[in-house]
Amino acid sequence: MHTCLLTILYLILVKNVFDYENLSSIFALILSLALYLSYTFLINDICDMPYDRIAGKKQTVFALPKPILIVVLLMIILLSFSITILLLKQPLFLIVFTIAYFLATFYSARPIRFKDRGALGVLCDSLVEKVIPVLSIFTFFNYFNIETLFFLIFFFILQFKIILHHQVIDFEGDLKSKVSTFAVKYGRERTSQIILNYLRPVVSVLFALFFLMFATKISFFIYFVPGLIIGYFLTEHLIKRGLYAPENMILPLPRHLAYAYGCLMCVIPLYFAFLVSAKFLPYIIILAISISSQYYLIVNQYRRLLYAVSNAVVGV
Repeated sequence: MHTCLLTILYLILVKNVFDYENLSSIFALILSLALYLSYTFLINDICDMPYDRIAGKKQTVFALPKPILIVVLLMIILLSFSITILLLKQPLFLIVFTIAYFLATFYSARPIRFKDRGALGVLCDSLVEKVIPVLSIFTFFNYFNIETLFFLIFFFILQFKIILHHQVIDFEGDLKSKVSTFAVKYGRERTSQIILNYLRPVVSVLFALFFLMFATKISFFIYFVPGLIIGYFLTEHLIKRGLYAPENMILPLPRHLAYAYGCLMCVIPLYFAFLVSAKFLPYIIILAISISSQYYLIVNQYRRLLYAVSNAVVGV
């Protein structure tokens, strides 16, 4: 959802969509995307129940009767497509959205179950989680140019790396439950090397280009850059003093990449939301949505960082 909010806010700023005419449609777009993303995770958890039990995982869906889960899925689909057809009224968006639901369903569901098909599973996940939602947003705004292509390439490669890392983490469980993911098919070590030697360097370059695009397309972004730079060195200082520990991961991210990802998914959408609400007050609802979307990060990361900063200040 952070990816979707970032893309929507970017296009509002770039296209200067500051009027009441588009207000309700943009809120409908956000709701339809939120429902779609909820569906992707729920259908995956439902279809993976037998495999997760074998792997020894404990999922929330285990506690719910299957008929209730099916009813919830159908309600999400009905509400999502009702919003798309009745409120958004864009045929091309509807086509993209239908493809998204199809792939999201058969990523985990039989008879296709892309997840069990190695590289096809990685490709499908990258499309379902980031690429197609981003494409649907550009379709909604009718904005197709080199930026559109860059957004799609960037988020495809980023999610490609994320899902491979996720498969490395889940390797033992997938092996035990006989799920033929890319990592299971080609080995944990080989998958890890693909991430470390190829995907991380490419993603690092794309992050730099992405931030450069923001600076050239959004005038107020340049004033935000010093804050991002100061934030990086402050975080480094806290880590070196042992006041703040980065998240423990099987393949720990380089600090510059972890910081860039955190800024892109958390800090920059909030800044963009502040800009759009400052330019057009009714968009303050999007600012509220952006803040609420950070709930778990506030609980797990921002609180730790704030605690570290306060300790550093007391130490000084």
